[in-house]
Order: sequence, then C-alpha cells, then structure tokens
Amino acid sequence: KRTEQELGPHAVEIADIIDLVVECAVLRFRVDSSTLERAQRALSISEEQIGREDRRLARSILNVAIVRLVLGDRTSVPSLVERAIRIVTENPDIPDREHVRLLRDAGDLYAALNRHDESVRLFDLLVGLCESDSKGKNGVILSNAGQQVRARELWEQALGIQERLLGSSHFAVSLTLRKLASLDFHEGEAAVGLEEAERALSIELATVGRRHPQTVVTMRDLANYRDSFGDLEGARELLEEGLAVAEETNGRDSLLVSLLLTRLGDIQGRLGNLSEAREPLEK
Repeated sequence: KRTEQELGPHAVEIADIIDLVVECAVLRFRVDSSTLERAQRALSISEEQIGREDRRLARSILNVAIVRLVLGDRTSVPSLVERAIRIVTENPDIPDREHVRLLRDAGDLYAALNRHDESVRLFDLLVGLCESDSKGKNGVILSNAGQQVRARELWEQALGIQERLLGSSHFAVSLTLRKLASLDFHEGEAAVGLEEAERALSIELATVGRRHPQTVVTMRDLANYRDSFGDLEGARELLEEGLAVAEETNGRDSLLVSLLLTRLGDIQGRLGNLSEAREPLEK
C-alpha cells in the first residue's frame, strides 16, 4: 500500500511485491481466487511497464501457472510454462541463481502435469548449474517417472554435497532426507526411512521452527511412517501438534488443515477413540 501511494498502482515495483505475496500464499497452502487475481495483476503490470519479452516476466508467468494448477486449471498451464522457458532461455543475462530457480519451477510444473520427459530434460540441464539443489530436484522427477534407481543416485549425491558445503544440520539437508525417506519406505526399507524422516524433522525444528509449513508437512509424513510401524500414539501426537500449528498459521479452512484432520480422525478411530475420531472428520 505504501509503494502504491508513493509510485502509483502500475509501478513495476508493485508487481515485484505482489509476486512475493503470491509465493508466500503458495508456500502456506493458502491459494484461492484472490491469489490468482493478484498473480495476474502482477503479470499485467510487468507486461505494461517492461514489455512482454523481458526476463523479469518469467517469474510472474510461472506464478500465474502455479496458482492456476493449484486451483485445478490444467489447460492453460502448459502454454504459460512454455512461454516462461522461452523467455529464460533467450535471455542469457539472467543471474545463475534466478536461472536455476525459474527452470526448476518450470520442471516442477511439467512433473505435476505428468509431462515427465520434459521435466527430466529441464532438471538434467540444471545439474550443471547448481549441483546439490538441481540433483535433489531431478531425483523428485525421476522418482515420479518410475526411475527410482536414478532418483536415489541423484538424491544421495545431493545429500553428500549439501552436508559437505552447508553442514549436516542445514535446512536443505532436511528436504533431501524427506525425499530419501519416502523412497526408502516405498522400497521396503521402512526402518531406514523412519530414521531419515526423524532426522529431517529434528533439523527443521532446530533451523526454521515448528511454525514453518515444511515442518508441518514433515510431521504429517513422519506420522504416516510411525503408523506403518503400529505406533498409533506417536502418529496421533505428531498429527495433533501439526494440526495446532497449521490452524494457527494457515487458518481453520486451509487444505493442509483438512488433510491433517482426516488423518487424525483415522488414527483416533483405530485407537478406539470413536468420539475423538468423529470431531476431526466432521470438521
């Protein structure tokens, strides 16, 4: 609001601020029609002020694509992603860090659309640009495409690089551990996966705290893993803690809250707490 008062509603700085607001909404799982309106406004301002081919448009374009996908509109996403990729690849002056981030987000969108060949192609390009982060992301896509052996190789390489360069307790390490935990569980190495998930949660609690959205997601995943070992009480405790944080930070009507409520109701029912199971499921 202050920037609008000082520079006017169509200043390119407004678009930059709106893009940040949209990214925060996506991160916190709080995307609705107003988020899409904001993302489209940022893109419109940027097109008007700096032109349709400027490299700075790529971020706004991908934000619109991400929000549309979250809201269930898959038809318009491919053309938006292709436009963003074209702008990025035709502008060699984009800083390496931003180049990596834009292409990584485009790769994630292709994966969400089940266009795995195009996604893997993008992430293979990124491996040379950003060793640890790109390899970790490429592992996600290769795993989604059913190439688990290649995914494990990339994730383990990423983990080694992250631990060497950033330290064993860095937040980025926890993200790679979560991916390996999921893969280990699906491949029958449940005990290894449980240990990796517990280590990931410990790192997140120490680095970004319990209120971070990623910490809540890790709590949910770890609750599922404990459930598979028959530790229903441990799963219940994690889900209740994650639910309390999600309601406080995201609001009671968010998608993440609904997912946690469903799992908590299931666990309570299997514990024999039928009255406690009904309340979260009705919510």
